[in-house]
Amino acid sequence: MFRKGHGYNSLEEFLEYFHELPGARYIYYNNKLMHMNFFTAMSLNSIERAISQGIIYHAEHTS
Repeated sequence: MFRKGHGYNSLEEFLEYFHELPGARYIYYNNKLMHMNFFTAMSLNSIERAISQGIIYHAEHTS
């Protein structure tokens, strides 16, 4: 199970999270839980625009 966590303040913060965590990683994008592989098909400009619009959030794993 996941819940919506904090939003990202910058593309750099998003990319840091993207590269730090091993294994399956998930992000809320436009209120939908998405696997990080979804973002590999997006341009950096598109990701940065989504961050500025406030539609990308960290997905926190709950037990």
